[in-house]
Amino acid sequence: MPGGVVQQCDQSEPHLNNYFTKQSNFFAPLNAGCTIFVNNQPGGRFDAADMLHQVVKHSVTSMCCAPTVWRLLVQEDLAKHKSGLALRSICSAGEPLNPEIGRQLLAAWGLTIREGYGQTETTCVMGNPPGHAIVEGSFGVPMPGFTMTVDGHKNEQGDIEGELCISLQGRRPVGLMVGKNKWILDNYVPP
Repeated sequence: MPGGVVQQCDQSEPHLNNYFTKQSNFFAPLNAGCTIFVNNQPGGRFDAADMLHQVVKHSVTSMCCAPTVWRLLVQEDLAKHKSGLALRSICSAGEPLNPEIGRQLLAAWGLTIREGYGQTETTCVMGNPPGHAIVEGSFGVPMPGFTMTVDGHKNEQGDIEGELCISLQGRRPVGLMVGKNKWILDNYVPP
């Protein structure tokens, strides 16, 4: 399978019919010319051993999973799958990943996991793209088209703590808050 993005799928979950879920998990990879591999596991329960078997069997080359999935995968014998892996790239998205998980994946497969962060209504807004050094505990850098700010204060150590925000000043990022949310932007966010 050329390309290949693995996506865990459970058809019993109604959120899979959500437009935004389809946008991030299906349309974005297809727009990039990727083949998508959907692993629909029987019974709707995640099986890490089966997932690893399917990734090897179908020669998946790029794999993005939520940190919860990576935490379950590293409980398996990752090294025994290395010789059959076609993976060239692995990433995590959704929430911060424990650095130890990344170290385990690097030791077992020789692959550096890259993290990305976005929301349902966006694509990836921050992350660790190829070519950028990875700093443990960091969200990475803003993705093209996004300007990020921190709404917060300095703590006792002089570091800024607060909420990470997408700046809406100037040019609004393409695709952000369109449709139903456009009314909010038109009525509450200054141009």
